[in-house]
Formats: sequence, C-alpha cells, structure tokens
Amino acid sequence: YACGDAAESYDIVYEENRVAPIWPNAYIGGRVSGFNMAGSATEYEGGVTFNTLKYFGLDIATAGMVNPPDDSYEVLSAGKGNINRKLVLKDGVILGFIFIGGIDRAGIVFNLIKKRVNVSAFKDVLLEQNFGLSDLPDGLWRSNITFKDNDSTE
Repeated sequence: YACGDAAESYDIVYEENRVAPIWPNAYIGGRVSGFNMAGSATEYEGGVTFNTLKYFGLDIATAGMVNPPDDSYEVLSAGKGNINRKLVLKDGVILGFIFIGGIDRAGIVFNLIKKRVNVSAFKDVLLEQNFGLSDLPDGLWRSNITFKDNDSTE
C-alpha cells in the first residue's frame, strides 16, 4: 500500500495516474489505504492538484491544468489591478485555473472541476472579481443547502 509523495494516483483532470504530492490528496489516499489494509475494500476515486500560497505579497490559488498542451483547449482570462484570473476549459468543463489576488472563491471553482460541471452557459461570470455562489445557476448550489424547519407544530 502506498499514498502521498511515494505513489501515483488517478488525476481526474489529466485522466491518468500521476504523482501529485499535495496534502489533501495524500490525506485521502492514506484513508483509502488504511481502509483497505483493515479489510474494508475502498477505491480511490481520483483527485486533482490544488495549491494556495502567498508570493510577493499576492495570494495565489492554482488547480489542475494551467498550461494546456494544444489549441483544442479554451483559455479565458481577466484581470484588473492585483486581481487576475485564468481558466482552462475543454468541452465546457473547467480543467484548471490560476487566481492571483481575490482567491477567496477559488474553492467554488475547484468543486466545479471535481464535479466535472459543464460551465459553458455561465463561464464568463467565473472571471468576475465579485463572483460568488449566488452567480451560479440555482440547481448547482441550492441542492447542497439544507435548512432545519424550526416551525414544526406538535
């Protein structure tokens, strides 16, 4: 059994096994290895790289493929001041991004990558500086929110 820096794992963006020495992938790989060693058959579904760092005073978030290998990929970018965003798409699905400055919504885009959501209809809004969950189509985020009914009558 192997995981983390010592093992290749399935990368959902590149659709192949790759070394991805990223802490969240190592953590999940460790859990999967542990379950299997304990006799509970568990399969690793795959992951994608995701890093955040501060470089020259700028917050940077990057995930997946940031330099596409050929012209069959769509690259979108926008920037203003210290905030710049770049998305890499293939057939309407985000395969990677770089956000410089304003990275607080990078997790939303990262989850769109993981869920392989076709963003063709709303891809431009993802580049906006004030982008947030409410900018996505209702079906993408409302189904993940639950409210407890406190008005029950007994």
